[in-house]
This record gives sequence, structure tokens and C-alpha cells, in this order.
Amino acid sequence: MMSLTRVKSPLNKETKVVAGNFLSLFLLKGIDFLIPLLTLPYLLRVIGNDGYGQIMFALALINYFIGFAYYGFNLTGTRFVAANKGSKMRLQYIYTVVNSTRLFLCFVSSILIIGLVFSIPSFRKYLTLYLLFTPMIWGGALLADWMYQGIERMKYIAILNTGVRLIFLIIVFAFIHGQKDLWVYPLSLSVAYIASAFISHRLLRRLLGLKFRLCRFKHISKRLRVDFPIFINQFVPTLYNNTSGFILGLVAPISMVGIYSAIKKVADIFVTLTDLFTRAIFPNIVRNQQKFNRYSRVMIAIGLLYCLLPVVFAKLVFLYLNMPLEGNMAILVTLMVGVFGVVLYDVYGVNYFIAREQDKVVMRNTLIASLVGLILAYPLIGCLGIIGASINLTLARILMGSGMFVRYRLE
Repeated sequence: MMSLTRVKSPLNKETKVVAGNFLSLFLLKGIDFLIPLLTLPYLLRVIGNDGYGQIMFALALINYFIGFAYYGFNLTGTRFVAANKGSKMRLQYIYTVVNSTRLFLCFVSSILIIGLVFSIPSFRKYLTLYLLFTPMIWGGALLADWMYQGIERMKYIAILNTGVRLIFLIIVFAFIHGQKDLWVYPLSLSVAYIASAFISHRLLRRLLGLKFRLCRFKHISKRLRVDFPIFINQFVPTLYNNTSGFILGLVAPISMVGIYSAIKKVADIFVTLTDLFTRAIFPNIVRNQQKFNRYSRVMIAIGLLYCLLPVVFAKLVFLYLNMPLEGNMAILVTLMVGVFGVVLYDVYGVNYFIAREQDKVVMRNTLIASLVGLILAYPLIGCLGIIGASINLTLARILMGSGMFVRYRLE
């Protein structure tokens, strides 16, 4: 009995850690996705597809710069912390370098956004939305969730972050009553992101004694070079992910962006859940790579279930969105096929190749798939409109995921 207990105890402990990480990440990142989803039917009703399309069109441009400012540190930073969490000196080093690098990238992003908005007439029309969304880049990039994930102590920041996001939820319902109130959405979202980032650093100072410092530019430059392959892996998918909606807004009525974005949010529920589970188990896989086979089987099974659920319950989905089933079902089915591509990429790309520091293998695959998505985006959307946007996104996701699976099978 003693030997059995000794065998089971570490497994139970590790399972609890992974489960705790997932729950905390869900509260931290999942809530960022779920709260906009909860407000979606209300916003579609009070500001319409046109108003919601304006918000999503502006957010599509902002998301490019959020991905740029993140620079893949959610993986590389977490990987470094997970491997060195016993050394406070090394934790302080990576904490300082990542924060300094992200501050630099946020500054560059803000200058580029202001330049683009004032120089391009089609962007200038939504000047207020762009300017109010810009602080969201700073709040998102400076959130220290990667550090908490690496040390596997997510619960503190997750609870406080949930409280901040709930305040955002209340503001949306209390102050947005028509298209004249569109400015409230980006302003309140940006404030929520900034507040969460501030809280995350205050907590780290209390928990680990880490201090928010700036480093010399030579350290920033080195970090940018070293982490470039992971940056490509994380950022390039942002290009095709946002480009479909962005081009749709350029070639079709802005209301089409609202419809596409609303249905895409349903598919992205399962993308977010996949990402949360991947990030929760990533530190554990880095330390215990022999567990990959068991993890991969579970995730593939879950991924297949993901693809079926929204399709089976499509009537409820469109009832919730207050949209007709006819004409929109094909969009939902197409996007859900793409979700399985994300599952394959996270399983084999992130938790196999990146966990083993084979970053360039993933980078090459990401570049090929994303380039195909970018090249096909305009002709597909120009010819097929909203369904073309769905096909383009799904094709790129399937290419990314299947490419990693094939590369894994060749190992």
C-alpha cells in the first residue's frame, strides 16, 4: 500500500497543479473572451451589426499590434521561468528584460497606429475608436501572466483579473445604449487591461519580491533576436486571423464584419479553451516530456468533440446571437473545421516541438501556412464575401495544424 501511495501521490499532485493552472488561466484569459461573448447579443441589439462591425474592424487593426507587442513571451518567458523558478536572480533577470522589451514594442506600436490612422482616410473615419483602443496594447502586453504561469501560481492574479473584467461587463450594460455610445466599449476595455497589468506586477512584488526595472537596450536587442522564431510562430497567425475580417471590412458593408465576427466568436470559444489547456500543461510538459503521448491523445479526442458541439446545437447558437440559421450555418461549420487545425497545432507545435526548443521547425511551418492564408485572403473574400473569409481562416488553420502533425509523424 505504501508503494502504491508513493506512486500515486506525485501524479495526483501534478494533476492538481495542471487543473489549478487551467482554472486560473480560464479566469485570467477565458474571462477576457467570455465577457465580450456575454455582451455580444446585447451589443448586436442596441448598436446593430453596423455598430458592432465598426468596433470589430477597429479591433482587427489593434490586434496586429497586440500580437507584435506580445512577441511570443507567453511561451519563451514561461519556458525560461519554468526551468529556472528556483533562482530568484534569474527570475528577476527575465522579468526585467521581458517587461523592458514589451514597453519598447508598445511604444513603437503606438507611434505606428497613430501614423496609420492619420494618414489613411478609411482609418481616420474611426479615429476615436482607434485612439481609445490603443492603451489596450499596453495593458495586454504588460500583463505578467507569463510569469505566474511559469511559477504555476496563477490563482491570485486570476481572481483579481476576474473582478476587473466584471466591472467592464457592468459598464457595457449600464452605459452603452446606442451607436452614440460606441466610444464607451474601447475606453472601458482599455482601462480594464491597464488595471489588470498593474495588479499583476503589484502581486509579483509581494509574492516573489521582484521589482519592475528597465534594462539597457542591448539586452532588449538580444531578446528580440533570440526569441524571433517564437515571435514568428505567434505573430504570423495573427496576420491571417485578423486579415480575413479586416479585408472583409474593406470590400463589403461594415455590417458583414459584425456578422462574421459574431459567428467567429463562437468558434473562438473552443480556440480559447484549447489555448488555455495548452498553456496550463506547457510548464509540466517542459519538465516531463515523456507525458506527451497521453496528453496528445486526450487533446485530439477533445478537439473532435469541439468541432461537433456548436454544429449539433446550431439552433441554440443562432438563437443566442439573434441571427437566422439559414445563410449563416455554412459559416459556422466552416469555422469549426478550422478549430481542429488549432488543436493539432497546439498539441504538436507548442507542446511537442516548442517544449523541446525546436522553435525553427515550428516557425517554418507557421510561415508557409500563414503565407498561403495571406495570399488567398483577398481573392477568396473578394469572390465569396463572408463565406470566403471563413474558408480562408479555416484553410490556414488546417495547414498549420496538419503541417505540425505530419512533421511529428516523421520524427
